[in-house]
Amino acid sequence: AKAASTQHGVRGVFHGGDWLDIEQCAKNFHVPSSAHKKCEGSCNTCPRSRSCSSAAKADGTYDVVIIGAGCIGACVARELSRYSVSILLLEAADDVSQGATKGNSGIVHAGFDDKPGSVRAKFCWKGNQMFPQLDRELRFGYQTNGSL
Repeated sequence: AKAASTQHGVRGVFHGGDWLDIEQCAKNFHVPSSAHKKCEGSCNTCPRSRSCSSAAKADGTYDVVIIGAGCIGACVARELSRYSVSILLLEAADDVSQGATKGNSGIVHAGFDDKPGSVRAKFCWKGNQMFPQLDRELRFGYQTNGSL
């Protein structure tokens, strides 16, 4: 059952497309921090845009450089991070998702209106089906509410 107010972040969250009341969040969202494994939390000099570690190889190079940290660039970096490659994600803005992604309407297209058999129809549907699991992993508040 949905809470009286189902606004993400108010008395609960959308998680994997489903509503979780605030009381359920503690058991679902405990994520041990790994941000300061090397410095054990004593690193006070790391700016927000840097991490305590670097993915650069010993010679200072990278296997892959991704330009743009919007939805697509960040997702590509996330997928590649599952492999043993050094990745550099470059973004011109002061934070991720500040370019075209920032103006995104937030609608996850299902491919219903696309030309049957087209590449767009094929990938819109497949991508649509991936969102609940992606939200369970990344916790961005995906909400299934049907067609608008």
